[in-house]
Amino acid sequence: MMNIMIIMKLLMSTTDQDFLKIIEFLNAEIRILKTINKEHREMNDEERFTLSTLAQGIKKALRLGTLETIFKPKTILGWLKRFENRKFDGSKSRKGKGRPSISEVIRNLVITLALANKSWGADRIAGQMHNLNYEISDQTVLNILKENNIPIAPIRKLNTTWKEFLKAHWDQIWGIDFFQKGVWTFSGIKIVKVFVAIQYCTRKIKVLGIIENPNEEWMMQQARNITDVYEPMLENCKHLVHDGDPLYTPKFISYLNPEINTIKILPNSPNMNPFAERVIRSIREDCLNHLAIVGEGSLRKIMKEYVDHYHFERNHQGIGNQIIESENEILQHSKKGKGEILCQERVGGLLIYYYRNKVA
Repeated sequence: MMNIMIIMKLLMSTTDQDFLKIIEFLNAEIRILKTINKEHREMNDEERFTLSTLAQGIKKALRLGTLETIFKPKTILGWLKRFENRKFDGSKSRKGKGRPSISEVIRNLVITLALANKSWGADRIAGQMHNLNYEISDQTVLNILKENNIPIAPIRKLNTTWKEFLKAHWDQIWGIDFFQKGVWTFSGIKIVKVFVAIQYCTRKIKVLGIIENPNEEWMMQQARNITDVYEPMLENCKHLVHDGDPLYTPKFISYLNPEINTIKILPNSPNMNPFAERVIRSIREDCLNHLAIVGEGSLRKIMKEYVDHYHFERNHQGIGNQIIESENEILQHSKKGKGEILCQERVGGLLIYYYRNKVA
């Protein structure tokens, strides 16, 4: 099982494109491992090449050891080096009659183009190879794909990867999740659940609800709120990513707008909903872990303060270290560099923001 703390540490220091590369690599690892376990065999060169190709985009994480992979990072980097250094040796090619053999460089490039561009047919790949000064026929492309068990374009493009899905629907995806917090009451400590949502493209968050014992009726009301015709809580939501929590019942899903596609992530796969996982961690580490909260009402006020701080005052590495609501008046004035520098505190000084006072 992957160490979630290691994954979260890596996520905090990576960009959106890095996320997509990491997600695609980890999903490929899981897919290949399931296949070889099911077929009771060792990994073949095609599978090693697939992981090696994907590993090119995450070399830094592999070398630093900040990404926990199924196969050892040293092994993966070894495969990558082997395939990168594999070159066609003309002295070993067969002489005499017959068609000349295809070099490994050409073969590997055809495979890479086919895997990276699922809608490309043999003609399109052959044309791209010509653009790169490699003369190769469409039939040769088909032969290479067949030898490596790669389906033709009409079949290949049906198998969309998680990375491809995210890229195609980036501005329409929201992730939802629960976290819990203990609050003090007259009868002792009670555990309260907080229901949050985050928009992938903007990192905007919404606190959908706070309740001690969420049930199906409460969840159905949240579904109505999410997809309200006049004031939907989740702007431009077409795809809703969630985990396997039993609260996401068929009735909850049925009360959502029919245009919303719900995506249930695999068990023990926080990397498939990383932004929800990360924002919950931020809420805890920035604020809630440092507080003994008295009453559910206090928790609601604190969460409202945190959401305002998160949107208007906190810089976010995932969007270029910018503030989400970057057009706010205070920030725009502060960027001009005029006025006294002041400090604004929220939640007893846990959340701090520096800005410039307007010159009278």
